[in-house]
Formats: sequence, structure tokens, C-alpha cells
Amino acid sequence: MGDEIYQHLLRGAVAEGNLFQVKRFITRKGLPLQCPDPTNGWPILFYAMRYAQNEIVMFLLEAGHDAREISKDFANNTALMVAAEYKNEEAFMAYVAQYPQTIFCTNDEGKTALIVATERGMNGIIQTLIDMGADVNAPDSTGSTPLHHAAAWGYFDTITLLIACGAHYNVKNARGWTPFDWAYSVETRDHLQECATAVAEKKPIPTGHIARSSSGIPKSPSISAFTPQPQKIDLRTFF
Repeated sequence: MGDEIYQHLLRGAVAEGNLFQVKRFITRKGLPLQCPDPTNGWPILFYAMRYAQNEIVMFLLEAGHDAREISKDFANNTALMVAAEYKNEEAFMAYVAQYPQTIFCTNDEGKTALIVATERGMNGIIQTLIDMGADVNAPDSTGSTPLHHAAAWGYFDTITLLIACGAHYNVKNARGWTPFDWAYSVETRDHLQECATAVAEKKPIPTGHIARSSSGIPKSPSISAFTPQPQKIDLRTFF
């Protein structure tokens, strides 16, 4: 059986959270620790993060998964971006503690981990990134800042957090739009205006939250990765 089949089975074991079989594939079959997927460049660490198999995430990090080279997929997404995209805060914190330099990386769309986290409303991750030195106003390739994205998704608490951390609310993107122009709703725009007014008048920034139906919100943009569903395979037959 060729390595390609074993690598496919390894990714399946990662998605299922089968740490025992993951270790066996790596040690007995001599598969590389990163074992990138030829379809999208995803190493097995990304799959572990995507499926929230954090025991495997910790095993891979302790084994030195990114010790020699920082993992990126074909769209230049990093582990931090994948963890933020799939709302895996535990894996995010474990990875950023070992590789803090990756907070400054950008993917092919010019997005940082901060922008990806903003698109998902991950305020804990956002605060951590800013505390570690991430630029709260760093734009993507369209000139849109994290605040543009927070406004577009209608995340009240994220808008409040970003403005409290120094986000510029009048900056324009490549289309000439400010975060106000990109606001998800009138309520979002009003909350953004309240925050901006508070900053201008040096008053406490108001907090706010609005419950929204998922049917009224577009699906989050993909970060250019194909993630097959776990397959039920009896791995014992391969050893």
C-alpha cells in the first residue's frame, strides 16, 4: 500500500480523534509529522484544529510539528487562522504561545489572524492578539480593517472591543467605504456611531448586543481549504 493511502488514513484518524492510530501511522509507517494534504496543503495539525481534536493538537505541537517551518496551506493560511476560523480557542492559545510571530502573517487575501477572528466574532482571541501586538487597524488586500469586518457581520461586542483598543472608525477601504458603510444593519451602524461618539467625547464606550437569526446572515467566507468528513475505517486492518 502506497504512502498516499496511509496519509489519507492518517488524516481520517486525526479527524476522528484517534490519537493512538495517529501515533502508529507516524512511527510504524514513517509518515512525516506534517503530512500535507496534496489537495489544499493542509498539514494534519490543521485538520486536528478544524475538528477540535485538541489532544492530537497538543501531541503534534509537543512533537515539534512547526519547529522547523511554520505550516501554511496553498492559500497561505496559518494554524492561527484555521483555529480562529473554526472557533477552536483552546488550540489557538496553545499554538500562539509557542509561535507568537505568526500573529503577523497574512494569507493570499491579505488577512491576518486578527481579521479571521473578527469575522468569526472570537473576542477572546481578538483580545489576545491585540495584547500580543497585532495591529488593530491592519487592512486586508481590499483595504478593509478588522472594524470593517466586525461591522459587516454585525458583531456589537466585537465592534466595542476593537474601538476600545484603538480601531479607526472613519478609515476607508479600496472601495471608499468606511465601517459605517459596511454595517450589517441600521442597529449595527447606530451602535458603531455610539462608540465613535463616546471616543470623540472621551466617554465610556457603550456595550451592546443584538440577537440575530442565522437565516439572515451570509455564510462565513471559506479560507480556501477542503476538509473531508471523517470516514469510518477499521484501521486495525492496516497494521
